[in-house]
This record gives sequence, C-alpha cells and structure tokens, in this order.
Amino acid sequence: MERHGLRRQATLRSDLAVSFITITAVAVILVGGISFHNARWAVNSVSAHLRREVALRIQENLESFLAPALHITEVNARAVSSGNLDPTNREELLRRFRQQIDLIPSVSSVYFGNPRGGLANSGRESSLDERYVIFTENFRAGTFEKWSIDSRGKPLELMAVVPDFDARTRDWYRDALARDGAVWSDVYVLFTGQDMALAASRPAYDPRGNMAGVFSVDLFLGQIGDFLQDLEIGFRGKAFLVDSQGHLVASSLADDPPILENGEGGYRLRHLEESSCSVIRAASALFRNEETRFSPSRELGDERFFSAGRSHYIHTAPLRYRSGPDWFIGVVIPEADFMGRIEQNNRLLLVIILGVLFLCAALGVFTARRITGPIWALTVAAGEIASGERAEEIPEDSPLLEIHQLTHSFNEMSRRLADTVSGLKEEVRERKQVQVALQHSLDEKEVLLREVHHRVNNNLSVVAGLLNLQASTITTPQQAIAGFEVSRSRIMTMALVHEELCASEDLARIEMNPFLNHVATQIPQFQETRGRITLHVHAGGVRCGVDAAIVCGLVVNELVGNAITYAFPQDEPGDVWVTLRKTEGRHELVVRDNGVGLPEGFFEGSVEGNTLGITLVRMLAEQIHGDFYIEPSSGAHFVLLF
Repeated sequence: MERHGLRRQATLRSDLAVSFITITAVAVILVGGISFHNARWAVNSVSAHLRREVALRIQENLESFLAPALHITEVNARAVSSGNLDPTNREELLRRFRQQIDLIPSVSSVYFGNPRGGLANSGRESSLDERYVIFTENFRAGTFEKWSIDSRGKPLELMAVVPDFDARTRDWYRDALARDGAVWSDVYVLFTGQDMALAASRPAYDPRGNMAGVFSVDLFLGQIGDFLQDLEIGFRGKAFLVDSQGHLVASSLADDPPILENGEGGYRLRHLEESSCSVIRAASALFRNEETRFSPSRELGDERFFSAGRSHYIHTAPLRYRSGPDWFIGVVIPEADFMGRIEQNNRLLLVIILGVLFLCAALGVFTARRITGPIWALTVAAGEIASGERAEEIPEDSPLLEIHQLTHSFNEMSRRLADTVSGLKEEVRERKQVQVALQHSLDEKEVLLREVHHRVNNNLSVVAGLLNLQASTITTPQQAIAGFEVSRSRIMTMALVHEELCASEDLARIEMNPFLNHVATQIPQFQETRGRITLHVHAGGVRCGVDAAIVCGLVVNELVGNAITYAFPQDEPGDVWVTLRKTEGRHELVVRDNGVGLPEGFFEGSVEGNTLGITLVRMLAEQIHGDFYIEPSSGAHFVLLF
C-alpha cells in the first residue's frame, strides 16, 4: 500500500527531469530575450540618429534654398533706401531683376509694386526657362501686360493682358506692409500647374523714409522635391515637407506629386492625408493639433506608429529659418529596415532553443534514470525489510560515488540486521535445546522464548517505523543519503542493545553506562568532530530493560547528533553531557550542551514541531509511557522521565 501511494505522487525522476529542462529553458529564453532587446535598442538608436541626420540635411538644404529670396529683397530695399536704385524707374528695375534671375536658378521671378498700384516683374517659365517681363501701363494701377523677351531683355511677343490690375490689393504687398518687414507667403500652384512657388516680400523706403513700395521674390519649389528624392534614407525611408495648412510641399516619392487638378480646369495642393503612400497617410495623424490646424504634437521629437500592421518611426522638426515659412519636416523609417536581419536571427535562435530543450530533455531523463534507479531499488529493499522479509543484496555498481556509498551502507546495514536476526534465531534454537535438557525448567524457558520473540518483532517494527518516518522527509538525493546514514546510526544503536545483552549475564537488563558511552561515541557527527566536541556520559549503576534501553539509546543518538550538528557553528569547541539516574522511583535521562541554544520560536512551537528528531523523541517517549520536555537554558537542555 505504501509503494502504491508513492507512485501516485510526483517521482524524483520526473522532478529532476522537469527541473533540469525548466532551468535550461529559462536561461536560454532570458539570454535570447536580453540579446534581442539590446539589439532592438541599438538598432532604434541608430535609426533615430539617421532620422535626425536626414532632417538636419533637409534643414540645411532648405536654408540654402530660401536664403537667396530674402537676400534679393534685402539688397533691393537697401539700394532704394541708399538712393542707388530709383523705384520710379521701371526699366531700371526690370533690368536689375533680370540680372538677379540670371544669377540664381531657383528664383522664378523678382518684382516690385509701388504705392500707386503699379507693377514691374521679370521672371522665367519653369519648364523651358523662357524669360518674360510684366508691367502695368504708366507704372500705376491699370492694364497688366506680359511680354516674352530675348536674352537682352527686348520684348518679343505679348503673352497676356489683364485689365484693372492693382498691386496694392495683392497679399504679398499687404502682408509686407502689415509686418513692416520680411514676410513669406503661402505655397501656391503656378497657373500652368507645372510647379509650385513661394514668395518672400519686404517693404522699401526712400532716403527720406517714405514708403517706396514692396519688393518680392518667387521661388520654384520643385527643386526641393528633387533634393528629397535624391536622399538615401535607409532602404525604404521617406521624407516630406508639410505646411501649417496640411499641404504636402514636397516628398521623397517621385510618384506622389504635391499638385493635383481641382476638377475645374485648375490646380490645387495635395493634402498630406491624400498622399498615395499609406505610410505618409498614417503619419498625418501625428500632425494634428487643436491649437494650430496642422502641426506636430510636439515641437521636436520621435514617434512610433503603425501602418499596415508594420512598425515605423518618424522624426518631426519645424523649419527654423528666420521669419519662415511655417513648414514642418518629417522623416519616416520602417523598423524592418534595421530589424529584418535581427528577426531572421531570432527565427534561427528559436530553432536552436528548441534543439537545446530537446537535448536537455533527453539528458535530464537519462540523468534522472541514473540517479533514481538505485534509489528505487533501495526503497524496495527497505520496504521488504519493513515487511519482515530478507532483502536481496543491491548491486553496488553505480557510477555515482554518493549512490555507491549509500548502496554499500544499506547492504551493510541489511547484512548486520540479518546477522542479528540470525543470532536471535540461533539463541532460540539453543534455548530449545536447553529446554530439552532441562525439562524441569520448561515453563521458564517457554516464557523466555516468548520474550525473545517479542523483542525481535518489536525491534523490526521500530526499524520499519524509523525507515518510514525518515523516508517521508526525503525529497532530494542528498537527503536520501543523509537519511539512510541517520537510519543506519539508529539501527546500529538498537543493535548495540543486543550486543550488550550478549555480553551481559542478565539477558533481561542492560548496564546503561557502557551502553550509552558506546552509543554516543559511534554517532557519525561525533566521529567527524572528535577532538573539538567533548562527551560526558554518566549513568553508573543504572540498569534498564531492553525496551527502555532501546528508547534511551535512540534518544541519545538523536539529541547528541543534533547538538553536535547545530549547537556549535563555525567549528567552535564545546561539551555535551548525557546523564541517566534513578530518582523518586523513575529514571531521568538528561541531554544538554553549552552551545548557542535553541533557535528563536522553539518554545512557542513555530520551530519545534517541524523537526524530525524532536518528533521521533516524543514518539519514543510515548512507547515507554514517559514524559519528555525541554528545560530553558543558555544551551539546549532536554529531559526524559520514564
């Protein structure tokens, strides 16, 4: 029944295998997880640095692109204020503007509006670099004429006529006067739809401080898109510019032009949310803000977002250039550009982890079988001994030193027990022969035979009980080895009773002083500490029956072993006293030491009830109807009255 009960519980073999596999799996997974986390952190750091570097390059390019427009308006305004340029001379203005356009290819036109509503404009068409001039009649508000010109500025063909033109009504003119300084216009589409333009305007004053008019410069924005498309941003990175109205100024995608037809024969700017690229459309959500219609949620920073289930990182930064324009830079890089190789390595790592776990499982099962096979044989043999059977000798061929020593000790214990039983049987045989020879003492011999039989059965029951009690505490191979060593010591203590009986003339009672001396000195803990721990045994003149002697021997074995093990830590020397005396009709057995004393909580029950040795001593005391208690002392002090 006991063996069946063990099988229903977790076995040592399964515990060893599962523990081995679990520890290996946790270690491999932790190392792999930390490695992946560090790799992702490093890759994201590199990606963030790349995004910032790209945004910085875009910033620098835009500054060099926008600077000429402000420079031209500033130079022209200074020329007027210094008297070097006559703002009323239309031809001089057109000639100056034409020269400035020749110097700077990104400028589409340079023009001037005066307080009378007149306009003087020199520019180029973006597609073929065809030059033209625009002016109003008498350089005041009125008819607007656009002429194509040759390389020397000579008019060739009238291209357009617009009546009732007044420069003072134009946004570039009014905004410059309202700001009284440099100002940028919103992005607009050329009427041809071939490109977008941006105007920078500045008011001019004559030498007397009177307002002379407003200078303005238009820039072609198509060059910004060309620059973005030439940038290398990882494998699938993207960059774009967006204004505060949410219009796409430029992007690194050639198939995502910022100009759309408006359905009425004209053109309009593409909104960021209308981009043909799903990633840019997903990124547009990060630019929404309640205070301004369209700006990043933070002035400068990196954000993570998802598009089509894939992770992307975006770096957003405002264009910081003097008075404007109010644009924002966005640089997007997919996480997969840098994590692709790492994810492949992770898949390979997963295969390796599974292989390692399989190998560990096989090694764990093999190792557990090597350890638990001999232990199971010991358990079966111990059960046979507990059942009163003669145990077969266990092979001592284990390659593990501890298992080999445990098997050898058990076989030795089994042989000694068998010899003891055989000796008892021989004694019974001899007594039967004496009974035949001494017919007149037949009744006395029959009583003696029953007593011997009782002792044998009682000793075997005690041995079985001790083995079962010790087996219930075994959970590891080390505990099994220690437990069998303790059991061996206890059984040897019982065997000493019979050795003392054999040496004694009185087969019913034992001289306790030599017996207890023998028990105390054969305790394994004392053998290991001989010379450091001093034993004092005093039981002179006391004789006890077999049952009481066995109990006293086992109690001394437990308490002295515990005192040597726990009372003197760090190899400190000490003394242990064992005293047996008869007082007031009872026997008093005292075991005490001058060690560190019992642990805190021992008397309240929080520690005492959890020790196997104290539990065994109490059970032994009950067998002989004795009382066991613990005296308060600086060291440990135990008393058994019976």
